[in-house]
Amino acid sequence: MLSIKIIDLIYINPQSELDNGLLKISLTPFNGAIELFPKKSQGISTVWRWGKEKSLENINIAAKKMIDGGYMIVEKYRKNETMARSVWNGKEDNSEKGTLLVKELFNGNKVFDFPKSNDMIKKIFEIGSCPNDIILDFFSGSATTAHAVMKLNAEDGGNRKYILVQLPEEIEESKPAFKAGYKTIDEIGRERIRLAAKKIKEETNANIDYGFKVVKLENVQEDTLDRLESFDPNVLVSDDYVNDFANEDSSGLETILTTWLNQDGYGLHAKWEDFKLVNYIAHRYSNSLYIINEGIESSDISRLIEMIENNELNISRIVIYTYSLPFTIINELKTNIKNLRNNKTVDIIERY
Repeated sequence: MLSIKIIDLIYINPQSELDNGLLKISLTPFNGAIELFPKKSQGISTVWRWGKEKSLENINIAAKKMIDGGYMIVEKYRKNETMARSVWNGKEDNSEKGTLLVKELFNGNKVFDFPKSNDMIKKIFEIGSCPNDIILDFFSGSATTAHAVMKLNAEDGGNRKYILVQLPEEIEESKPAFKAGYKTIDEIGRERIRLAAKKIKEETNANIDYGFKVVKLENVQEDTLDRLESFDPNVLVSDDYVNDFANEDSSGLETILTTWLNQDGYGLHAKWEDFKLVNYIAHRYSNSLYIINEGIESSDISRLIEMIENNELNISRIVIYTYSLPFTIINELKTNIKNLRNNKTVDIIERY
């Protein structure tokens, strides 16, 4: 007795083009459909890799038209990718395009010589980075890296971050950038990030992080370290050991706090909060309280202990800048912390 095998057909809709030239398919016939039989390239009849039930469960299959006019079934979630070329010599890769883009951002001013092409750098990140990577660029120049990272995030919804490092190289007075008001290269980079962020947001309306934070390494006065090393907490002095670390962009308090928060593992973006005792303002982040400025008194220490014992303040460490606190206040704080009524453990960390 002969058995007859019924071959399931796939029906292609030639008018329903999807992404990358793919066509919709169906397992049931319809008007205008093209019937596709399971055959090998040599014309030999075969069977489909998936049965009808599994095909119905998978919506990621489609048809692709071949050069010879035939059709093949593909899984449409596979990306249409090409291998990166060894030599990049397209118009989007040369520095001339980078120069034109920077001039456009800066209202026609040529503030930087030979900036890299933004498209080329973005292409590098498309090939070599993942959506949540951190990209580090030493000698960042005009901040092309930051521009490219923001542009790529806006395009693919990534959350890449960048760290740019640039020495404050002085700009020659004869350069257009100097005449435009920029004294160092890093000033150009910071302004480009602001301008690029504005442009990308206007063009794409993408909901990404356009912000950035500036962190500087500053030289302190020549005798500051000598005075810190010779400091005697038992001797009353009038020196201000906080403002020694002030600079044109931040106060001494901000400099010390930013440095310590990063040192304590909170990162460079940590935002502390002011915490008032009686008259003194301390600074709190997470489970840490920082006492840096001068002026704390016994009444402030009493209030601090009271708040810890009454669970108004939940901390596990107090970091003090020893140069700002009188010796008697430090001892008072240590004694009271050792004898907390609720048996809490709070560490006191002295920093110099």
